[in-house]
Amino acid sequence: ELRGVEDFCFDQGVLFRHGNSGVEKFRESSLEHLILVVAFKEPFGERIDSATHPIECSWESLYQATRRINEKVQERYGVPDFFAIDFGGKHIRRNVR
Repeated sequence: ELRGVEDFCFDQGVLFRHGNSGVEKFRESSLEHLILVVAFKEPFGERIDSATHPIECSWESLYQATRRINEKVQERYGVPDFFAIDFGGKHIRRNVR
């Protein structure tokens, strides 16, 4: 189930949450940055694992990078499960707006 409106945006390597003064920065050359670019280009709630084919990496690398993003978002903004990850089915989708 998709979570409620949280109003995140990602611009020039920086993840913002409206109403929150803190930001989280991601290096432009990082896998996390590339995943977030794809996640914010795709319609909300769509799987991003199939949309990341231009990103050349293994499923394990994609999974680990997505988990790192989840940890950073949880730590910075207190929002759990920014990405919903189904490790067994190899599905990833943005879970928070």
